[in-house]
Amino acid sequence: MGGLSNLPAGHSPCRVPELDPNLSRETLSKLYRFAVLLAGSPVGAEWMLARVFEEFSTQIGQFRTEKHRTAFLVSKIRECASISPKTEPGSPEGEGEQGQLAGRFSALSEPSKSALALFYLNLFPVAELASLLNLEIEDLGGLLRAGRAQLAATTSATGGEPAK
Repeated sequence: MGGLSNLPAGHSPCRVPELDPNLSRETLSKLYRFAVLLAGSPVGAEWMLARVFEEFSTQIGQFRTEKHRTAFLVSKIRECASISPKTEPGSPEGEGEQGQLAGRFSALSEPSKSALALFYLNLFPVAELASLLNLEIEDLGGLLRAGRAQLAATTSATGGEPAK
């Protein structure tokens, strides 16, 4: 993971331990994209993932399936997102279409932000996603609608096309 040298002052990179070969490339890719959306930048995501995978490596033996490992990692990424370095508006990390989307996405409130990201990344079936977020399925639907509306509003406010 490149870019760790650009961390804000006071944030140091952690060594990322060897990853569990039982996590598929697709799952790892989705977890990275989830972290970018929550952090608002690749630098913030890398900072978070270094810490999350460091903790994960000490507890890996307790997870029997990829689904359980993924659920643990998602919960730890969400925890870490509350303390991760944020990208300042106008910074180089927020440039480009993906950076702008990540910046807009990171401005959403929780749990809408996590619900929307996990729903579109398709990491879990809807019932499992609701359970992971401690929600009823109906409440998850409302949260997804609210998150899409928030994202559309931030996109419209910044001159982009509204989200569909």
